[in-house]
Amino acid sequence: MFTRSAVFICVIASGILSQSAAADSYDADFALRLPAALTRFAGYADVAAVANTSAGSKWATSVNPASTGFLLASSQWKLGLTPQFSAIAFDEGSRIYIASEALTWESPRSGTFLAAAAQVWSNEASIALGPEFDFEADVTQLQWGIRVSPDIAIGLNLNYTDSAVNFAQSGLDLAHTDSEGIDFRAGVLYQLNPKLRTGIVADYGASLNDNRQLVFAGSAFQQVSGESTTEQFILRPGLSYEYAPDSTIFADYQMVLISDTDAGHADFHRFSAGVDHQLFRGIFIRAGSLVDTTGHFSWSCGAAVSPAKWMSIDLAYQHDFFPELSPELGHSQTLTISMSFAL
Repeated sequence: MFTRSAVFICVIASGILSQSAAADSYDADFALRLPAALTRFAGYADVAAVANTSAGSKWATSVNPASTGFLLASSQWKLGLTPQFSAIAFDEGSRIYIASEALTWESPRSGTFLAAAAQVWSNEASIALGPEFDFEADVTQLQWGIRVSPDIAIGLNLNYTDSAVNFAQSGLDLAHTDSEGIDFRAGVLYQLNPKLRTGIVADYGASLNDNRQLVFAGSAFQQVSGESTTEQFILRPGLSYEYAPDSTIFADYQMVLISDTDAGHADFHRFSAGVDHQLFRGIFIRAGSLVDTTGHFSWSCGAAVSPAKWMSIDLAYQHDFFPELSPELGHSQTLTISMSFAL
């Protein structure tokens, strides 16, 4: 009964925010909207199922690096392996696929460390404006978290991304960008009382972009090239309330500020809420919703099962979670699966 009420409250609250939000449009340059959309992505299915709402979560899958070390480590070294896969389908035909792998190891005194890698590719489908869209990236990530007191954990994250975006028509590249970027993230997680936790995450990233574009000059086409720099800052506070053992309500606010030396500046503000409910020991159901200040509403759901103490399987579905890309790619549907193994 509590779970039904919690889900209902989350949906109604997000709906109210949606109705009161400003009726702006996603009219920023694509060079700003693409990185903004990517900040919505969650590779872990348990996080994706609650609308990526996890700044106050105790689980190591959270966006907050402090959660990596929040749960007290055992007196022995422990290893964990988590492979993940996501498929994003857009109305206009584009498909983006993300495969990732994460390895965690707990130390008795030094906290918990995480190393992860992700591979991103697409299917080169035509978009609403005509050209074919292609996106690929490789991401490498290192993360550390430690519980510094009975109530406080801190964490740091560093990742490197090498990506390429291409628009082509009839085999001819119209616009192409190669980017290399580094991102720093820090987080704090605080146990307010036995059931209530709060967390905050600050994220700064910068990338150097090599841009090439085909333009019509006089009576012929010529390629114009140049460099640009993109910077982003993300601030994300959140709360979690554990109303029953391992059953939690989450709420986050996300502020995303992105600037590009060529494309200008854009701000994005989002509110999300989610419920993670343990039906039976090792069996979870999840739901979430997200609304931004344009009034766009997205929702998610998922489930998980742990057939053994050393293994868990998580599934998630997200509906229209990348509206920043809708002018070119249309609305989206995302499926994510994660598996975790304790080694």
